[in-house]
Amino acid sequence: MLVAFFAAALSTRTILIQLEDEWLHARDAATLERILAPDFIHVLPSGDLITKEQHIAWFRRHGSNPDARLKSVRVRIYGDVAIVNGTVVAKERETVFTDVFVKRDGRWQAVNAQENVVAP
Repeated sequence: MLVAFFAAALSTRTILIQLEDEWLHARDAATLERILAPDFIHVLPSGDLITKEQHIAWFRRHGSNPDARLKSVRVRIYGDVAIVNGTVVAKERETVFTDVFVKRDGRWQAVNAQENVVAP
């Protein structure tokens, strides 16, 4: 039974890291529609809080950065809630992030994101 618990946790961890990677390298708004929950809020380094719709609108204007990569990702799972912390490296800029996911109707969706620029 304990082995099954750890196997499920490992599987969930893998799913969440995959979602983070899909989000980072999204090629279309449909990917973000699937990953972000309807009540998603993104806290930006500027101090602004934006909704799912605003996040997707920004994506449609700017797209994703193909050079960006995940670094130092940590996943903590609390039942149907998970917190993912990590760093995104893109060219000479690094940001640290905290994303909160909730499992609803059998799938994980991001409900909150916060990012901060790492000082050089």
